[in-house]
Amino acid sequence: MRATRPTTHSVWLGVLALLLLAAAMQPAVEARRPPTILENGRLLLPSAGTLSRLALHYNGLLADVYWTRAIQYFGERHQTRQRSFPLLLPLLNLTLDLDPDLTQVAQYGSYFLADKVPLGAGEPHGAIALLQRAIARQPDNWRLYYNLGFVYALNLHDRQKAAEAFYRGSLRPNAHPALKVLAAAFLQGRDERQLARALWSELYETSPDPLIRANARDHLEALQAEADIEHWQALIGDYARRTGRAPADWTALGLASPPRDPEGRAYHLTAGGRVELDPATAIASFQSH
Repeated sequence: MRATRPTTHSVWLGVLALLLLAAAMQPAVEARRPPTILENGRLLLPSAGTLSRLALHYNGLLADVYWTRAIQYFGERHQTRQRSFPLLLPLLNLTLDLDPDLTQVAQYGSYFLADKVPLGAGEPHGAIALLQRAIARQPDNWRLYYNLGFVYALNLHDRQKAAEAFYRGSLRPNAHPALKVLAAAFLQGRDERQLARALWSELYETSPDPLIRANARDHLEALQAEADIEHWQALIGDYARRTGRAPADWTALGLASPPRDPEGRAYHLTAGGRVELDPATAIASFQSH
């Protein structure tokens, strides 16, 4: 007996049912913002199996819906300066349950998870687990190893594991040659700030996501501010050793006007000779150090 093939009519009926389901679910999702469904202190989300059955097994389309929802959830809480993202990892895992081949969930979701609050969820170990799950599914995707090394390097500050991740990625088919360079750099103990600048610059230049690009720019500005402050503190230290006192203002160091931070605001010089950012400067990753 030959298996019957679905007709165009039945396929479109399935798509229509999925769209109706998504529309019906949206008010319930919106009503739960911020999430408050708790059982024994744990957030509840429907299982992928339940959603798949309700959606007539159109898992790919439903995964796209939940990936979009995860981005919206993170973006809204980030913009309102929330300091916790309890649904982010469950939403990302649920999306991967629905479609294990939706690579961007791990590739970009790991950035949202790993970075420190308030720029991210502050869950680097959750990001590692998400990436390792994706790598198990797509072991030849070199970009996932790059993301893994990124989290180890910049969020967990584990040079050895970062180097291992970059090296493993360099062995994948068509891997970017930069992975071998990064692996060697981390093993050789190169300057961490220089390596961090290279990683954040690459992310800023290549990411299609505006939130990730804004985050990367913030980190690049923080790295520049740190370097600036170290430079000026060294000059102030020399001045104090020569004169026995801290400079009263920037002119004592031969400057006609105060130096500027990456956002264009003047660095503050305290009476004790400390260089500080202007309180109005909004470099969140610098403030979180």
